[in-house]
Amino acid sequence: MKTFLGWIPVLAVLAGCATPGPIPGIRHSSREAIVLGRVTVTYNGATVTARTSLVFQKRNARMAQYQPTGPALPTAYALDAAGLLAVRLPLGEYYLSRLRCRPPQWSHEANFNLAPDSNVFRLEPGHGTYYLGDINIRWTGPEKDPNAGSVLGLIEKAMADSQQTGTVCLRVEDRYARDVAAAEKRYGVSLAPENVLLEISDELAFPEEAAAPGQPGEEAPDDDLPPPGGETQTGSR
Repeated sequence: MKTFLGWIPVLAVLAGCATPGPIPGIRHSSREAIVLGRVTVTYNGATVTARTSLVFQKRNARMAQYQPTGPALPTAYALDAAGLLAVRLPLGEYYLSRLRCRPPQWSHEANFNLAPDSNVFRLEPGHGTYYLGDINIRWTGPEKDPNAGSVLGLIEKAMADSQQTGTVCLRVEDRYARDVAAAEKRYGVSLAPENVLLEISDELAFPEEAAAPGQPGEEAPDDDLPPPGGETQTGSR
């Protein structure tokens, strides 16, 4: 899937008073919500979760890209090794629009843009937190950076507007109990997010599996997640 999406970072300033969020350090207003989940990313079979950042965009927003906003207002949400997701977004209909990663043996970032109709989730009034599921991203691409050592390639990577590396497919599973418990353990609070699993298209799903998201799987044991302020990264890369 080769899709060009213009990338114009915009930090949305919302009206209304911010109130303490369910997660310490993340405040949100009545026009915002916090999105929880867990993400695992592999590149050519190697786990690269801690090397990966995610960007979400509002659907039908042609000229504005809404970035996950946290305490540091990052332009992309950088995952840690545990892959625990906790970002603040304005209410609306979104899709995972971009993946950014520095694969092993690469000197620059690889990028992948996803089409607006390839995945979707909705943040509606009345719920402060949402759970997107356990999202497994399988990325296949060149083993070595094709632009390594090239001045032109370095400029293209720095702009990263139309770069498209390899192919990507997703699997979404409902591990609500496990992932919410992990978030509660990390942040030291009680959480009850609305379960709104990320919906994905047939074309984006793992080819060897059914397309329907949220199929239950065998529960994995709880991870020994790092505490807040430890390995968690929420700044831009």
